[in-house]
Amino acid sequence: GTVKLKVEDGSLVVEVENQAGHFFPGGAFRTAVVDIVVDGVEVGKLEYSYENENQLESGETVTLHHELTAGAKQASARLTYYRYVVNEAGTGLVQSENGTVIDESDLTL
Repeated sequence: GTVKLKVEDGSLVVEVENQAGHFFPGGAFRTAVVDIVVDGVEVGKLEYSYENENQLESGETVTLHHELTAGAKQASARLTYYRYVVNEAGTGLVQSENGTVIDESDLTL
C-alpha cells in the first residue's frame, strides 16, 4: 500500500492505495493503520482490517479530506501494518505493539 498527501481547496487530501494483488490487509488478524499528523499533532487515525469489514480491494484507492487550519506548515501520513500475536497469558490474540511501516509521506504546506 501507499499513502500520498496533497493540498486541494484548503484541505489536506490523503490518498491510500492498495497496490497488492489481493485485499489489504490480507486475511484475518491483520490491521493497516494510517496516522495523519499536522504540525506535530495527530489529526486523524484510520484502521483497515478484515474484522472492521473495510479492507481495500486490489487496486482500490481511498481518498480522505482534512480541513487545514490557517498557518499550518507541515503534514505527514504513515501507513503501518500490524499483525496479531498471542497474548502473554496465551489465551487470545492482541494486536502487536510493533508494526511495520509500509509507506510515509511528508508535505510542506
